[in-house]
Amino acid sequence: MSGRAAAVFLLVFVPVVILSWLIRSAGQAGQVLARGPAGGTSQGVEFIGQVGGWVYSVAQEGDYAYVGVGPRLVILDVSDPSLPVQAGSSDPLPGIVYDVAISGTYAYVANGEGGLRIFDVANPAAPVEVGSYVTGDEAISVAIAGDFAYISSGGLHILDIADPTTPVQVGFYGQSGNNIAVSDQHVYFLSGAYPNVDLHVVSVVNPALPIQVATYYVPGGITDFVLDGNYAYVSHPGFSIYDYPAGLRIVDISIPSSPQEIGYYETSTSGDAVAVADSNAYLVTSAINHSDLVVVNVSNPVSPTQVGLYEGLGEVEDLAIGAGILLAAEISDYEYQGGGLRLLDVADAANPVEVSFYDTVEPWWFSGLGEIIASDSYVYSFRDSTNFRVFNATDPAAPTIAVNYGSPWYLQDLAVSGTYAYAAAGPDGLRILDVSDAFDPAEVGSYTTPGSIREVVVQGNYAYLGEVDETPGSNGGALRIIDISDPLSPTQAGLYEPGGLIGVWQLAVEGDYAYLLTGGDGGVYNSIFYVVDVSDPTNPVEIGLRPSIDYYHSADLAVSGSYAYLLRYQGIAVLDVSVPMTPTEIGFYEQYGEDLDLAGDYAYVIDPPNGLRIIDVSNPLLLAEVASYNTPYLALNVAVQGPIVYVADQEGGFYTLWFNPPVSAAIPASGGALVSPLDGTTYTFPAGTFTDTVIVTHTPRFHGSLPPTGDLVGIGHSFEVTAVYSSTGQPAQPVQPYTITIGYSEAEKGPAIEDTLALYYWNGNQWLLEPGSLVDTAANTIIATPNHFSAWAVLGEVFRFYLPIVRKN
Repeated sequence: MSGRAAAVFLLVFVPVVILSWLIRSAGQAGQVLARGPAGGTSQGVEFIGQVGGWVYSVAQEGDYAYVGVGPRLVILDVSDPSLPVQAGSSDPLPGIVYDVAISGTYAYVANGEGGLRIFDVANPAAPVEVGSYVTGDEAISVAIAGDFAYISSGGLHILDIADPTTPVQVGFYGQSGNNIAVSDQHVYFLSGAYPNVDLHVVSVVNPALPIQVATYYVPGGITDFVLDGNYAYVSHPGFSIYDYPAGLRIVDISIPSSPQEIGYYETSTSGDAVAVADSNAYLVTSAINHSDLVVVNVSNPVSPTQVGLYEGLGEVEDLAIGAGILLAAEISDYEYQGGGLRLLDVADAANPVEVSFYDTVEPWWFSGLGEIIASDSYVYSFRDSTNFRVFNATDPAAPTIAVNYGSPWYLQDLAVSGTYAYAAAGPDGLRILDVSDAFDPAEVGSYTTPGSIREVVVQGNYAYLGEVDETPGSNGGALRIIDISDPLSPTQAGLYEPGGLIGVWQLAVEGDYAYLLTGGDGGVYNSIFYVVDVSDPTNPVEIGLRPSIDYYHSADLAVSGSYAYLLRYQGIAVLDVSVPMTPTEIGFYEQYGEDLDLAGDYAYVIDPPNGLRIIDVSNPLLLAEVASYNTPYLALNVAVQGPIVYVADQEGGFYTLWFNPPVSAAIPASGGALVSPLDGTTYTFPAGTFTDTVIVTHTPRFHGSLPPTGDLVGIGHSFEVTAVYSSTGQPAQPVQPYTITIGYSEAEKGPAIEDTLALYYWNGNQWLLEPGSLVDTAANTIIATPNHFSAWAVLGEVFRFYLPIVRKN
């Protein structure tokens, strides 16, 4: 792990828990497995899939590279360095993969909040987690020597791993640090904070009693080091105050208790990650938006000399080398195009040559600015920069990158409508892209504006633009309405530009009204909430405002029906806009947030330190959190499409989640009904179904979490039903049959043969057909009359066999 990662252990990481499967009771019919959290902590939200993330670490063994990609261990076959191919991958882990060490057929992963994770990688195509150890603090570095693992996590943890399935701590040294290496029964690691990061040497002759024996100090600190034989090769960022140049320092450690610097090679920019092989040191040097690889011959450690140079690396976090190939783990290429693994042929040390680059789909940059927008089965993301990415979520359990679209504009906002994407491109105005082929977006139209466009909302044939005049000293801003009935030739339809408007920083459009939040300095000060009548887009008219409302630090604005929800860093303000002339604040919910999406009765709020929070807004006067999901690092953005929730995590990548809240009803002995409108399920309970009043709960489940269905295929309708007596809370079962009616759409059928659709229940071992289940193909409904509660799924056949056997679709 490189020196830049030395700062990682100083950050605050959100708590996460291990990937698990939650077993839920399913009444007398048995049990069904529902997929639980992966790579995050969940309350009422199901994990579905994940892709991408920052690349902090790489290790190489034979033909395989072991790469930390966000929360996953990814194994690449690099036997052909020009064409690295993914051989296997772990499931998302609780934390970010910060370091990887290989010993024998095991991979040891420093997994942040997830502690140490141990994988059997004898079959690289199917890594299997066999052991773990929770270290308490973030595990950020790991080294293996013999039967011991050394983990940096709030100190140095020494574990006996003679049996990798049951690691046991045998020693602990209280000095925090990272970048661990072991040689001759001594552990070397970096500790401290810039500019005072030192190399510490700890004797582990007795692992139960580690003792520090030396410290190597360089003014300005150390960014990375590697051990090779009797030497430590130390990268140094430079420290002008003490006239210490940047570069590579060579330290004699033949006497571990007395490390002595014997040589150095000076570089013009900061020394960063370093690796050594075959008498050459490979040193990454970095400046602002630029990194190079300097090859230094160290055959004479007293007088190292440069022999090679490769210019144009990204921001490198780790290096590994084997068989003439150098692998560089990059979290960014400095051009906001994402990170990955760069492979360089260094067989000729004087002439390093890039042979390939493996893109690991790192979709979000440091700033966290940006947005994600869901449309159909595609998700569009951008990061306040000059590109956006399109993710294909047709299979939400396995999202993939569709395209990385580089543009010449500085993106601020994005809206997708039909087959077009409308980009708020700052000073470049409105840019219109044809995304009918999500794999090949193409600009087809544009509209240039005098100010900088920060917001775009599309409704019908109009694009509503929030404009800011960024001219120094200007107080200008506008709501600009663009006719996009012909996307190839947009024209201005209307303009709202009152005097003193200090930029439109947040914008929402609902029905005949546009809602604006204005303010200076990025919407921080002097915010005013405006209501503008846009029933005639050619003549927008201000009809209401709420001045001096102190909505500083406003992060997002959304409107649903008669209410506007203004997300501030301090919480969610609810405004009643049923009388547009007098918008009135009626409620406030204390919830820190930086991104907001509304869907139905729920507000989906991103609270970066704590992930996704789902707020019930069905009663605007009494908002309440009902579910949450905490991603491994910092959640940044959210988009919702039906029950699928998409979340962008800064280092953890792109997550697909499932939230379809349970529905309950009190059913007396005289009978009643329960309706779940989101998934089209209705229960009808005749009199006598229960002997007393019960609370019946219908809980939708993600179809991808179902146990194997064999030759049958699901159509997206799976759920559980349970009941308890209202008086005692004890489980209840029906004493006579009741009716379940399930509606489905033509699109949901997929490959299933419609007249074979039926309701099945899980008995704990297999799916069984519910007797009497009937499908009405004309009404698109399935009806069954069970006498028990269970976990259910609508399943159907995808082919039939006839005699003589002929397969027909």
